[in-house]
This record gives sequence, C-alpha cells and structure tokens, in this order.
Amino acid sequence: MPGKQVKSWPQYHKLRKQGLSKESAARITNAQKPKKKGRR
Repeated sequence: MPGKQVKSWPQYHKLRKQGLSKESAARITNAQKPKKKGRR
C-alpha cells in the first residue's frame, strides 16, 4: 500500500491480532490522539 502510513505500528499489530482488517486497524491506529508528555 504505497502512500499509506500507520502512526503506531505496535498498536496496529495488536489490533490485527485481535482480528481487525488491515484498513480498520490502520484507521483506528491513526485516529488515536498521541499522548502528551511534559506540560499539563
């Protein structure tokens, strides 16, 4: 899939092992907000 990028590969693979399709797992992974570190 050229042009497609997954932001968090470990989370993507975890979702794939749970039975999600490649497209669904990628969509969910990329929809997650990154955890902010530092300032609160």
